[in-house]
Amino acid sequence: MPSSESSLALSIPDPSSLFKDPFGLTVDQPIQPKPVTLHQPNTHIMSAPFTMHSFSSEPGDNVQPGEFLKTFRRFITYTHITENASIIESFGDHLKYSSPADEWFQELDVKDKTWKDVERAFLDCFPPVEKAKRMETELERELCELRLKVEDLRKKEKYAGEEVYTHVIFTEKALSLAKQAKISTGSNSIWKVHNELPDII
Repeated sequence: MPSSESSLALSIPDPSSLFKDPFGLTVDQPIQPKPVTLHQPNTHIMSAPFTMHSFSSEPGDNVQPGEFLKTFRRFITYTHITENASIIESFGDHLKYSSPADEWFQELDVKDKTWKDVERAFLDCFPPVEKAKRMETELERELCELRLKVEDLRKKEKYAGEEVYTHVIFTEKALSLAKQAKISTGSNSIWKVHNELPDII
């Protein structure tokens, strides 16, 4: 039995021998596994670039059925929702909680129904509110009341999101009213408008 310190040291195996290849080749260091990068699915959904208001059908609701439906169509197009079940579910989520519209939706049997079926049922229950239209005589009177002041010439104002000269804005408004009054191709009332133009024009 070895009793000396040197004989005891010889009995300890060389650490490098633990990394010897079975074929006799010496490995300098243990082989480390290569890190594997896992690609996570992109679950980020961009928000729509417009405001999607909920619909209630209550008397004080400022959101009209037709406008709500039109905005919701834009919403599902932008967010790429295509499955009928997902569209219908999202539609229900945009109805104000416990409102008449929400109660209608909760009672609606959506099983085996397409989005088009739900859309038709919605319009049957909540038809678009028809906006009061101005009479042609009212439009013609408004046209004749348009005024372009001399001091406003050469000035610029914000119109349709752009800086525009006041005389151009006047022309656009006058033409729009004439088209709505269906007199844009005739000569009726032109003299009335012409008489109120600044002399410089």
